[in-house]
Amino acid sequence: MVLGALLCVLIITLLRVEFPWHRAARRSYWAASISIYGAMMATYWGAQFIPSALISVLFGISPIVTSVRCFISTIFY
Repeated sequence: MVLGALLCVLIITLLRVEFPWHRAARRSYWAASISIYGAMMATYWGAQFIPSALISVLFGISPIVTSVRCFISTIFY
């Protein structure tokens, strides 16, 4: 995950993309990172016990779950 984050920072820097760092944006980033980290940790642990096809479905819906958490965090905070 750290490698992916560093790659994103490098691309943003090279392309000179303005990246929002205001309070609402930081809260959204926090909600997304916690959601993805928790989902991946649980999925890797569960991979011992469930078929790989179900794991691929879980990874496929991860962006949707992250989007919902970000939406909820912007409403309540």
